[in-house]
Amino acid sequence: MKLNHIIYTAAAALLLLGTGCKKWLDVQPGTVISEKNQFGSEAGFKDAMLGVYIKLSDARTYGRNTTYGFLDVVGQCYNIATANETYNQAVKLNYMDQRTRPFVDSIWYDMYANIGNVNQIISNLESSSIQFSGRYKNQIKGEALAMRAFLHFDLLRMFAPAPVVNANAKAIPYVTIFKVQVFPALTVNQVMDSCLKDLAAAEILLGEDKTIVRAYDNTDAYKSFTRHHMNYYAVKGLQARINLYRGNKPAALAAAMEVINNQAANFPFVKPADVTATYNKDYTFAQEHLFAVFSSSLKSYSDQYFLGTNQGGPAIFPLTDSHRGVLYEISAGGSTDLRYSNLFAPAGSAYATTKYSQINIVHTSPETEYLRTLIPLIRVSEIFYIAAEASATPEAGTVFLNTIRANRGLSQLPLNQTEANLNNELRKEIKKECYAEGQNFFYFKRRNLPEINTLTSTGKLLVPANAYQFPIPDAEIEYGDY
Repeated sequence: MKLNHIIYTAAAALLLLGTGCKKWLDVQPGTVISEKNQFGSEAGFKDAMLGVYIKLSDARTYGRNTTYGFLDVVGQCYNIATANETYNQAVKLNYMDQRTRPFVDSIWYDMYANIGNVNQIISNLESSSIQFSGRYKNQIKGEALAMRAFLHFDLLRMFAPAPVVNANAKAIPYVTIFKVQVFPALTVNQVMDSCLKDLAAAEILLGEDKTIVRAYDNTDAYKSFTRHHMNYYAVKGLQARINLYRGNKPAALAAAMEVINNQAANFPFVKPADVTATYNKDYTFAQEHLFAVFSSSLKSYSDQYFLGTNQGGPAIFPLTDSHRGVLYEISAGGSTDLRYSNLFAPAGSAYATTKYSQINIVHTSPETEYLRTLIPLIRVSEIFYIAAEASATPEAGTVFLNTIRANRGLSQLPLNQTEANLNNELRKEIKKECYAEGQNFFYFKRRNLPEINTLTSTGKLLVPANAYQFPIPDAEIEYGDY
């Protein structure tokens, strides 16, 4: 992998960052990146780590394309119009189309740029002689290691074969230093091993303080709203996600249970009153997030795609009322689902999700302002779904699935489910829960299913050969070993 592309991109992107984070890459003549001033203090390291989190909100990645945008288009979550030239080939999984390929290439470059930023933090932490207050050196290093694993794993899920297809196939580079050089592509298994190695180190460091802070800290802003940070439970959730992806169900279940056993105290299920409120509605079920993106531009990004120019206008990412009924199984009693009745609104002649709309969010405190900014990346509900699939028996798995159903206003499934029935229920539930969050495509890819369910009761898209794997940018192919 030719990292000079990455470094220049990282520098340009971070020079544009604001929102409480200082400029921390100073591009000198000859594109040499100066680190002396930035990493000369504890505050500088904190700002640099916050810069990594803020960069996640870039529209090219988690601010749109790898959450509610491109990934949910290919995941068949929207009724994309034939006249929509931006996405009408993406929905067909045609990644080589001239309008689709830029989405794919920018995801690769932007995510590796942020990996470069993370590696610079880790490198400077390891060589720093600064006296950090409390346990901040370990805290920041743990977060950085966890972010390195998080970003590499999502790149693996997009740009390499699923393990069930070929775990020994060449995949992507796992970059651990901030340097201009060609990094070899590792195999799928080697990348997952590297992710889990970083997470094991992060688990120890972040396990020193497992506190989840749900409010603004006036004494130390870095400690505020720690669901926006890679925290201890986000590490455990990511371990569960990776192990399920590679087919190691016992390890996935063990990691998931660490979260589940501490769920009530740290990630309590949203209350119906918070979802049905007229003002300051909790659209994304914020208290259930293990890890979420902070996006100060969320409203401007999302309104264009879900509400049109004006509220009620035509949406770029719509679905019909009939599609919504199929998604939430209205014919089978799904009308009581909190998500069906509270998270969609008319958009022109169709419907669209209001998950990111911020309608009637009234700024009365940092906590209500917090509701304006959230894109979930790891939900506690996903951890219950992982436990359900990884359980030793379908009966045990159904108990985990029923926990989520009960907290969404749905009836309980009988415990005598077959494995096939349980998997089918999980498939449907993941799309309901993670709609407009980019996870549906990964469910089908992980299982290498020949078809992806679309929005109608019988609709399915036949997945073309290799269409679960995004093409690596041509410039990287030229210099890399793929």
